[in-house]
Amino acid sequence: MQKRFGKKEALLQAAMEEFSLQYYDQASLNTILQHSGVGKGNFYYHFKNKEQLYEAVAVLLAQKKLQFFSARPEAAEAESLPLFAKFRLLGELSELFTCSDPVIEGLIFHITTEPSAAARRISERALGSESRSYFLDLVEDARREDQIRSDIPADFEAELLGFFFSSFARAFGTVDAEGHLDTETILQKFSWYMDVIERGMKA
Repeated sequence: MQKRFGKKEALLQAAMEEFSLQYYDQASLNTILQHSGVGKGNFYYHFKNKEQLYEAVAVLLAQKKLQFFSARPEAAEAESLPLFAKFRLLGELSELFTCSDPVIEGLIFHITTEPSAAARRISERALGSESRSYFLDLVEDARREDQIRSDIPADFEAELLGFFFSSFARAFGTVDAEGHLDTETILQKFSWYMDVIERGMKA
């Protein structure tokens, strides 16, 4: 059992690396097998196909992000913060997570900018409705505290917050001379981004 478990871990690591470099349709299963050192027979023991492997990678990415958050003491303070302060803190932690490892960086970029609608559905299925319900809970809590306007449907506000949260890296990711995300610049831009979300652009 341990040997088989090790092969699955090797497949997932190789898949993360491949999907960090290629979009779903361009990613090569043969490359993943070659880099993992796992044969096709063992691959099909663990996964039915490339689609199921991609879904498992999305789940693993979410688990790694949760582990990263859990290790940060400031994340525990988020629950007691007002909406926009909470949103700002979680966004900063998300950007730090994205920049924490080149494979994670590339994987998040390719998942969030994935051109294939079918591949997007796979990652959305892997993540489920948790993120949507999370943002809706944030909005409803903020409305009860009169932190945000209540003349707009709560589900629309939740969708908007989710869009803001997921779109920042794609819109404003900044790479350094070596092609890696420039953490300092990204966090500065995120601070400006949050200022505009919270207060608008009006002077």
